[in-house]
Amino acid sequence: MNQRVRLPLVAMLLVLSSPAADACSIPVFRYALERWAPSPFEVLVYRRGPLNESDRNALRAVESYTIGTNVDFTEIDLDGRVDKLSQAIWDANGKEMKLPCLMIRFPESDAKMPLAWKGPIDLEKIKPIVMSPVRERIARKLIHGDSAVFLLLESGDAAADDAAEKLLREQLAKLEKSIELPALTKDGPQLRSELPLRISLPVMRLSRTQAGEQGLVELLLKCEDGLDKANGPIVFTIFGRGRVLTALHGKDLAAKEIEGVTRFLCGACSCQVKELNPGVDLLFNTRWEAILEVEVAPSPKVVSPEKP
Repeated sequence: MNQRVRLPLVAMLLVLSSPAADACSIPVFRYALERWAPSPFEVLVYRRGPLNESDRNALRAVESYTIGTNVDFTEIDLDGRVDKLSQAIWDANGKEMKLPCLMIRFPESDAKMPLAWKGPIDLEKIKPIVMSPVRERIARKLIHGDSAVFLLLESGDAAADDAAEKLLREQLAKLEKSIELPALTKDGPQLRSELPLRISLPVMRLSRTQAGEQGLVELLLKCEDGLDKANGPIVFTIFGRGRVLTALHGKDLAAKEIEGVTRFLCGACSCQVKELNPGVDLLFNTRWEAILEVEVAPSPKVVSPEKP
């Protein structure tokens, strides 16, 4: 699952500069928003035998709540025939788990990859994993045309976190003015939405202890190997339909890397296949397709006032 291993910036720039099979003048951030559906997380429901009425109702409640979220449900009866992957996931993660239970896997994971979450079939525990206020704010920004959201996950060291935010805001403000979007052409893919095409790079901060956001914090720290052990603030670049491009921390949280990431997102989409681009999708309960339904409103008619 190479999406969860951070692609070096040099490799991203190679992807950016490599020629596309079909010419495309649409920036990466807009191409992703209009065309790349979020990859589904797999929700594995482990049980032994049929679920009783109470557990079945609890599962229905979870399924109903996650409508519109990029998840797929699979029930696994450990007393029946179990495929090798599901058995391996259970063997690796099921110790001391009380059945029935849920295990949520990142898209395209193998059995050795850490789970996104595991726990009982409990709607109240699932809610913060699926959606949260910060994700709602991020989704609104992307749907309204912001190029990407730079989410600063605080370390708890106020001085380090403030310095990281200052660096981000200064560099992004310069890049918003200096980067030019590719000129749109009539060749290749065309824009599908009426959103204004602009460079807008907002910064948001997220505390690791922020109420209602523990699920998002856990997802972020698991989207790349070793992030949970990283010291200092971490900056996640989120674009498209809730996709994390990369996480900058330590020596990588620097002006050069911020510029490289931003130029990649604002450059022409040289590789239009989502799976061949760096990044990993997060869980979002968002109707992204709404951007394709917005029409430009007609200009209001000017009515002259009636003469008395």
